[in-house]
Amino acid sequence: MIPIKAETIPGEFWDTLGKYVYGYKGEQGEWKYIGKGTGSRVFSHTKTKGYDIEDAWIIACNLEDFDNGDDPSCHALETLLISINTPVDNSVAGRYQENIIMTSLRGLITSYQEEQRNNHFEVAELILRHQESFANIGQVSSTTSGWKIISKSLGRGTYVNVYQADEDGFRVEIGVTRNQVGGEEIADAYEASLKDLLGEDEVSRNSTRDVSFWCETEESLVEKWAELTGV
Repeated sequence: MIPIKAETIPGEFWDTLGKYVYGYKGEQGEWKYIGKGTGSRVFSHTKTKGYDIEDAWIIACNLEDFDNGDDPSCHALETLLISINTPVDNSVAGRYQENIIMTSLRGLITSYQEEQRNNHFEVAELILRHQESFANIGQVSSTTSGWKIISKSLGRGTYVNVYQADEDGFRVEIGVTRNQVGGEEIADAYEASLKDLLGEDEVSRNSTRDVSFWCETEESLVEKWAELTGV
């Protein structure tokens, strides 16, 4: 898991939170500290109190929305208490209830980073950067949630699939089609050779006909693609 560091989070992310209330939770889920701030204020307690930023939660965000009406502090507190307690006789939710989010800071950062990615451009740019290495592509697919590269057939119903990078790197899969005679034995052979090459713990058998491993960097992905596809 990639560590959360204040200097790597752009100001645009903090702008999405506006004025916020944050807190740190203990091992049992209890609140250890609650505060308010803007920008990267939530990080300050990692130095002053020795807290782990992975334990940080954003309780409410964009609280400046309440400033536009009468009694803003009263409305904000009312909304918070309704959100937490869901009283049965409150027929209408509090004002700006969507601002009470109770979400881990890591979850918000991850969602923000994913929203900044354009998967269609990302996979196209990857291929263009390494046109010679990616010569044996059979199919490319991309959606708003991810992308996938499929090689041309390597023979005997075998293909190499590459899946979009996440914090662990790129997942590379060698798959044998279901109608290929002796498909399990083919996958067995790939599994054995990959374990010899990468190490016993680096290779996973997803199913009887699929073997996968991870490439931590783009450079290692391109190298392994070229080796596997015979470029």
